[in-house]
Amino acid sequence: RASERASRMAKVGARREATGGASFSPRLQPRPQYPPVSEFLRKTLVAYTRAPALMALATAAVFPAYRRFVRGLARRGWSERKIFMVLTCAVHSGMYFGVNGLFFLCERLGLLERFRMVHRPAQEPTVKLVRATLIEAIVGQAITAPLATYFIFDKCKSAGMAAPDARLPGLFQMYKHFAIAHFFNNFFFYWAHRLVHAKPLYARIHKQHHNWLATRSIGAEYAHPIEQVLANTGPSVGSMLLFGRHPLVFWMWLAFRLEETYEAHSNYYFGDTFLAKIGLTHAENAAFHSAHHSVNRGNFGFWHLDWLFGTMDSYLADGGTEGYVSKHLRNAPSAVE
Repeated sequence: RASERASRMAKVGARREATGGASFSPRLQPRPQYPPVSEFLRKTLVAYTRAPALMALATAAVFPAYRRFVRGLARRGWSERKIFMVLTCAVHSGMYFGVNGLFFLCERLGLLERFRMVHRPAQEPTVKLVRATLIEAIVGQAITAPLATYFIFDKCKSAGMAAPDARLPGLFQMYKHFAIAHFFNNFFFYWAHRLVHAKPLYARIHKQHHNWLATRSIGAEYAHPIEQVLANTGPSVGSMLLFGRHPLVFWMWLAFRLEETYEAHSNYYFGDTFLAKIGLTHAENAAFHSAHHSVNRGNFGFWHLDWLFGTMDSYLADGGTEGYVSKHLRNAPSAVE
C-alpha cells in the first residue's frame, strides 16, 4: 500500500509540474473538491460590498480637507491637468515608497515576524533581482508614470471627469463607482494574467514577474511593458477612464488598488487579526498570491474568480489558505526551513 500511495503521489506531482507555470488551465487529475457554492457566494458578496463601502465612507471623510487643498493649488495658478498629473504621481509614489518601505523595515528590523511567510532559501530573491526591480521602479516613477498620466487626463476628461474641486457624488453613487472599479479590475486582471500564463506568452512576457519566487512587495510592479499595460494598469484604472469618475474617487481607488497589490506581494499574512476581521487587510490575497509565485500552478486572480473558472486545483489539493499558511507562516509548526 505504501508503494502504491508513493506511486500515486509521484503521478500527481508529475501532473502538477506538467500543467504548472506556462499553462492557461493548470488542472490536476483527479480534480480536488472545490468549496461549496455557499462559500463562493459569501466571498463574492463580501468582496463587492465591504471594500467599496469602506472606500466610499473614507472618500467622504477626507473630502473637506482635500477640497481646500486643491482650491489652494488652483489659486496658485495650477491647471486641472497639472493637479491631476501631480496628485496621481504623488499617490503612486507615496504608496510605493510608503507601503513598500514599511514592509522593508519590518523585515530588516524583525518586526511582525509572526506574520511573515518563509520559503526555501533557493526561492529567496537575489541582490541582482532586487537591484533590477528598484531600477525599473525608479524609471517608472520618474518617467513612465508622468507621461502616461498626461494622456490619461485627456481620456478621463473626455469621459466626463469632473473638476478637482467639484462636489462629490452621493455615498451610494460612490459605492457603485468603487464596486464597478473593483469588479472591472478583478475580472480583467484575472483574464489578462491567465492569458500571459499561456505557453506562447509566458516565457516572452510573464516570466520576468515570476523571477520573484518568494514575493516581496517591491516586486508587485516588476513586469514586462506589455504586461504592465495589459494586466496591471489597464484593469486597475480602466473603469475610471471609461466612466470619468470624480478625481478624488480616482485617487482613493488608486491608493486602495496599490495597497492591495503591495500587500498581496508582501510575504506577510495578517489573517486572524482584528484588522482582517473588519476588512482592513488583504490577508487571504497575500497567501493566495504567494502560492501563485512559489508554487506557480493556478491562482490567477482573486479567490472567487479562480473558484468560478476552476483554476486553483493545486492550492486546494494542498489545503487551501489554511494548508498554505500552515507550511509557510514563520511560527507555524510545519513551516518550511
